[in-house]
Amino acid sequence: MGKLPLTPQDFKAVPLVEEIEPFRIVKFAGEQAWVALPGWQVLLGAEDPVVILATSDRFPSQTHTQPGPVLVVIDRSQREWNDFSYFVVDKGGELDFQWFETEPEIPILGKIIIIVRPRKILDEEVTKDSWQIDE
Repeated sequence: MGKLPLTPQDFKAVPLVEEIEPFRIVKFAGEQAWVALPGWQVLLGAEDPVVILATSDRFPSQTHTQPGPVLVVIDRSQREWNDFSYFVVDKGGELDFQWFETEPEIPILGKIIIIVRPRKILDEEVTKDSWQIDE
């Protein structure tokens, strides 16, 4: 979808994706970008997934890691509050990720279903040797 800061209008403008079976082909037109993610059950169960690029410091601090880029996958179809999830909301004309202890007064635009960090390879030179990868 894009990188924060984004507006709620940007969020709503992303078209609903429909797959064409049997190969799950997706057609689209316009400015959209697509990302391939593993077939994890939480992603397969999403009815209207949208991805936003963000940094990890938008979420509660992690003690072991430095802030870095993350893909935030949101299911726009899940707009019902619960106290176990983070949600996307309109905060002053920009999208924001928030957790709510009680049901919020502001409308929920979608539920965050997964956050993905980029893969981390400690030694890039090792990946150039096919015998290292095959084992």
